[in-house]
Amino acid sequence: TQNIDGLHQKAGSRQVLELHGSVLRNYCEKCGAFYGLDTILSTTGVPRCPACGGDIKPDVVLYEEGLDEKTLYRAVEYIQEADVLIIAGTSLAVYPAAGLVRYYRGHKLVVINKTPLDRGLGADLVITGAVGETLPWPASWRGRALRMPDHRLDSSIATRQPNPSNDRNPGSSSQLPGFPRKRGT
Repeated sequence: TQNIDGLHQKAGSRQVLELHGSVLRNYCEKCGAFYGLDTILSTTGVPRCPACGGDIKPDVVLYEEGLDEKTLYRAVEYIQEADVLIIAGTSLAVYPAAGLVRYYRGHKLVVINKTPLDRGLGADLVITGAVGETLPWPASWRGRALRMPDHRLDSSIATRQPNPSNDRNPGSSSQLPGFPRKRGT
């Protein structure tokens, strides 16, 4: 996820790779001590480390900072091994995260977005609409299944066959910006 709010974990996701970090974790830039959100919320001004007096910074990637290399490599591995890839709620405009889809090797690509989004992905299923409005809630939510009325889906789902000219193999033609070339290619 590119989200920094921890909502995926609150929703029950167990293995979340936070490409841009999390505001729920904060650390001292001087001594490296970590602090929870409660520490930040209980201070005024720039939060200071009680141990050394250094500035406490959210554990997020700020403009022009690089993504965590280990997290990025794990994301590439997960995507390469996925049977189904669902891309939801993103414009795919921010790199290097937008380039991760090029590592997908499966044959079931789903794109869900408010505005039409293809970008030559060769998606097998495209759903145009807000994620929270187009997907039914899990059956466990509030003790009963919530289903979307069929009339709302008619105009928002378009299916297409994958584009055979779309090469999802980043090593075959050019290297993705911000990504190392895959070993063996």
